[in-house]
Amino acid sequence: MEKHILFTARDIGAAHQINPIVHAFRKKGIKVSIVASGEAYQFLGKEGVNPDLFSLDNGKSFVSRNAPRKVIKRLLESSHKVIKEKQPDVVFCGLATLELGIDEAVLYWASRERLNIPSFQFLDTWGTFNHLRDGYPDLYFAIDKASERLGNMGAKAPIQVVGSPKHFAYLSKPMDMLREVTRENLGIEENEKLVGYFGQDPEIPGHTFNFEKLMEAVNSYCLNQGKCKLLFRPHPTYEDKYGPYWEYIENMGISTIAQTEGLSVEELLCACDLITTCFSTVGLDHIYLSSFSKKPIGVVLYLLCGNEIKKHLVDNFGYWKIPILEDGVGFYVDDPVQIYEKVESILDGPLMRIEYFQYTKTLNMTNPYKKIIRAVSSFL
Repeated sequence: MEKHILFTARDIGAAHQINPIVHAFRKKGIKVSIVASGEAYQFLGKEGVNPDLFSLDNGKSFVSRNAPRKVIKRLLESSHKVIKEKQPDVVFCGLATLELGIDEAVLYWASRERLNIPSFQFLDTWGTFNHLRDGYPDLYFAIDKASERLGNMGAKAPIQVVGSPKHFAYLSKPMDMLREVTRENLGIEENEKLVGYFGQDPEIPGHTFNFEKLMEAVNSYCLNQGKCKLLFRPHPTYEDKYGPYWEYIENMGISTIAQTEGLSVEELLCACDLITTCFSTVGLDHIYLSSFSKKPIGVVLYLLCGNEIKKHLVDNFGYWKIPILEDGVGFYVDDPVQIYEKVESILDGPLMRIEYFQYTKTLNMTNPYKKIIRAVSSFL
């Protein structure tokens, strides 16, 4: 009888990791199906993996962690129908750090206390979990040793380090050409600097404060140094919350590129001279892009100013300085007074660019597919 793996994803970061794993299992001739929500569904559809859309009767794809019992019951009933229809031998779920949806509900049903289906979850970030009651997987997959080390503080199952499927696929990307072509498509002149801002949920404490302080520094740089543009990219899940951000940029008069449809995150990252974010995984994306590039393609700067953002990170992840920074890859600023100096040093001087580029070359990049397929196959 043919074995069947059910993959789920509702977070775009999870979808980027799940996508190459799905393709790897299909190449092995193993039957797979995918159920996804929101941005993850849109992305996986474009990648040709033919996902099914998961949504609740009200059209939403997730519920609040502290939702009433009857609301969570509806989520569980809807996800149970998915499992009953698919009849998987194994479930493999992505990670979504906020709210409760298809990933958490499927892991709940798969547990040994209920349907007893072997289950796996890919951790695409460090030190955070999101479960519905006791719905833990049998095994977590993690991208690096830091994920394993931090995860062990709160993991309810073993963690196996396998590497990063999404980033391993960067090996075949022509970084230099991507940078040149994307900058041309965006209308960036040869000596013009491009600062990329990649947002997250504006309601995260300290997120807006860091954005405003960055904009003040970018505006000062444009006034003092001349040719510079801002690439502004809100998180696609929270675009409707970004009205005040657009107003802030417009009031400052910063030359901004807002229309990026048709361009991938990787293309946008390659085009930037400076990539800024509070703690988005796009920073990690760029680190891997740089590690495979033949020459420097920009620098990542994490915005960690103020106690609010630090408290949010510590409360939700167990740290405020992401592990990759602890390893010396990338830069951060935790004092708003220093933002301008960091921006100017990265954009105008070669030292930080060269240091960043050299550190990204120290990443240990191994093929993750063999480890994942071997682990999952042992349960089939």
